[in-house]
Amino acid sequence: MMWRSALVTLALILLFSAVLIASTGDLKYVDSILDLTTSYYPQAVQLSSDPISGLTEPTYSGTPTYASMMLAGRSFALVLDRDGSNGKLYVDADESKVLSPVDWMQRLWDGSYVGSASFQLRASDGNGVRAYHLFLVWSPTTPTVIIYFRDNYQEGRIELGGVRYKIAIIDENSDGMFDDLEHDLLLIDLDRDGELLASSDSHEQYWLNAPFNIDGTVYAAASVSADGSKIVIDKSDAWVEPKVPLAVGFPAPDFSVVDADGEKLSLSSLEGKIVVLDFWASWCAPCLDELPYVEAIAKDYADRGVVVIGVDLDRDEGAFTGVVSYFGLTYRQVLDGADGKVSSLYRVSGIPMTYLIDRDGIIRGKGLRGDDLKQAIVSSLATVAHAPLAQESILSFAVSPVEIVLSPASTARFQLSIDNTSSHPADGIAVRLVEADGFSLDPTEADLEAVQPFSKGTLDLKLSSSPDVPIGTDEIALQVIYTYCIDISCFQIVDEVPLTVVVSKGVAPAATTTTRELPVWLLMSIVGGLVVVGIVLWRLAGVRLPLYVALSMAVIGSLTYGVILGQHEQAQGIAAVLCTSCVGIDEASGEAPSLSDSAISALAGLEKRIELIVFYAPWCHTCPYAEAMVKQMAERTGLLSYRFVNVDTNRDLAASSGVIRSKRMIVPAILCVDTGDVIFGIEDLEARLLKLLGGGS
Repeated sequence: MMWRSALVTLALILLFSAVLIASTGDLKYVDSILDLTTSYYPQAVQLSSDPISGLTEPTYSGTPTYASMMLAGRSFALVLDRDGSNGKLYVDADESKVLSPVDWMQRLWDGSYVGSASFQLRASDGNGVRAYHLFLVWSPTTPTVIIYFRDNYQEGRIELGGVRYKIAIIDENSDGMFDDLEHDLLLIDLDRDGELLASSDSHEQYWLNAPFNIDGTVYAAASVSADGSKIVIDKSDAWVEPKVPLAVGFPAPDFSVVDADGEKLSLSSLEGKIVVLDFWASWCAPCLDELPYVEAIAKDYADRGVVVIGVDLDRDEGAFTGVVSYFGLTYRQVLDGADGKVSSLYRVSGIPMTYLIDRDGIIRGKGLRGDDLKQAIVSSLATVAHAPLAQESILSFAVSPVEIVLSPASTARFQLSIDNTSSHPADGIAVRLVEADGFSLDPTEADLEAVQPFSKGTLDLKLSSSPDVPIGTDEIALQVIYTYCIDISCFQIVDEVPLTVVVSKGVAPAATTTTRELPVWLLMSIVGGLVVVGIVLWRLAGVRLPLYVALSMAVIGSLTYGVILGQHEQAQGIAAVLCTSCVGIDEASGEAPSLSDSAISALAGLEKRIELIVFYAPWCHTCPYAEAMVKQMAERTGLLSYRFVNVDTNRDLAASSGVIRSKRMIVPAILCVDTGDVIFGIEDLEARLLKLLGGGS
């Protein structure tokens, strides 16, 4: 008997250990899915003339047809009152046998009608009901069928490997239940950007029964409650490679293959070139329609550093070679096959499919065809013809306390210290909380007008938690946006500051400590006074001090005074500015530009129409100079047109033109629409503009 007791004890220990190892996520119902995805798997029910007994029916204007739809294992009645090409839909949404009308929200291009209804689903034990929202579609061309699909999902968070992730579960087969591991979807915010990417090629979307890899650890869903309110995820013994992101803005995954001519080909070997990957097959009619256009792009842009690679999905090599010969395709081809290496890496689920990859290996477009593809290539050809300065962050940040401790439904104070370690003012500093479930910032957006060179600023902030925020440690982030200018160019920078939040029951938030420093303007005034004293001494007849000695006195004075006040870094920074002044700093010209005679002559010789886009920002000090020069040039020739674009309100256009890269912005920037070339800043602007227009050397 003892061995049986031992086995039972061992089984209980193993079961308890499994519970401890597995992670449980709590999810809440979201009534509309359109903010997450617009794709769907349609389900259908067949209408018939056979009535459904027991229904309380309205007076019909036409002929009623009936259907039963199964949701969560229960039957719900649908009735279509059809009058010619018009139809009125009724549903029994709560199993009361009483029909309620469904209003059509929209009529699609093919004549189909779209409506929606919220059904009340009973729990399996009969206790309680839950809402389940559906889209319903009827088309006069298929009058005996009702199409339906889910308009809801479950959203929550789960902790895996000590990190909390945003997750969602989608009832992809629209049966009213979320526990079908084979046919329902899991979304997990792997890159922790606050957004769930729901698409067939997403690196954040998995079937519930599919294992997924996070930082070398493989997990899989063990179970999901029928109503989708809970999910259990455990470590898996299976091994799968991590899914690489394929969204625009992410690095394109590298591959190494042998092309159709037997030559080695890798994406990394094409660094510095713009690459078009075109996935196609001989049996795909839209692909064949597109091939001549792709061939034209390959020829027209080959001398500008654009490389086109065709990736064929045919199983039959003869079909592949026949198409290549028929269309006279000259660009490189890879016979990848139906389940080939490249198409699998790029998770191609439908063709034609294109990826546009820029010179740095970043995906800049996908699924583009025809003129859209050509326009995207022209935008990607925007090169940094003159980027005088690196777009670097000049601020560093510190959070006090290091861990923000608070309880559910409470508020904790903390301080953000902002340190400007450069000789350039940081202006227009805005701080907001990156999307974080269960937390909010007070105020929602905090502003600091400026942080002067070699000085610090502080913001006193409050973080609030919702009543249902989970107990535990969470990593969230602040987003800090600011601008600065260096001589001929201005930049907008977006930085993120991590916050560690500890949510505990009944724990009072830690108090923050505030340090008081002498205002930098007062310190600068004192240093300025020392400079004046040094210069006066230098000018006095009885004191023959070189100027550098007078400045050195000011440097030493600022350092000494700063040490006395405990502001070593600020004093050292101001002294550095003074030392820099010994050799001089170039300042951006505040004068209006004046065209030279040679520029006027070159403009008179333009032979074709040219359009320029001048990207500017209200906070940019040098942009007015660039705007004025473009205006003057346009006044000298009728062939030059231009438009001014505010990057703050037209970020998409600025990003596609190369003005914004990796959350870094540089202005002024001038784009030649015809060639896609871009120049930055105002240094030697006249000569560079003429070259951009084709009128200069």
